[in-house]
Amino acid sequence: MRAKGFVQKDCAFAGHSLREYSALASIAGILHISALVDVVFYRGITMQRAVERDALNRSNYAMCAVNPSRISPSFTDAALREVVESIATVTSTLLEIVSFNVEVKKIGIAKRREGQGDAGEERPLKELAAGLGSTGSLGKYSTGLVLRLIGGR
Repeated sequence: MRAKGFVQKDCAFAGHSLREYSALASIAGILHISALVDVVFYRGITMQRAVERDALNRSNYAMCAVNPSRISPSFTDAALREVVESIATVTSTLLEIVSFNVEVKKIGIAKRREGQGDAGEERPLKELAAGLGSTGSLGKYSTGLVLRLIGGR
């Protein structure tokens, strides 16, 4: 890919999301469609097996994508980091930003689940995704938002 000029000289890595694979096939012409299908299939299997799963194929992790720019233009990466760190601290849960797919547009956030089968365990992550993907402004998005997202704790 570097030889064809698709990767910058100082780039430490190339992407691995499905968008990058489809771009390599359709725009760059690097992968033939049959090779793309194989790569995406094996990528899925690899990701599925990357973490331990129970008998029902559930892992101890969850992930969501958020779009903080839909809250307000002033909601920055730093503000999102503050919200995520505050929720992690208040709930004593592993909650981290794991990817920035498009700057301030789509950010992946992952959390470690504390147990299996508890519907309530997903609430902070689901509400964070809903809150950060909603339209309109949330105003103060530090302590107040964190408390609302975790149910006033």
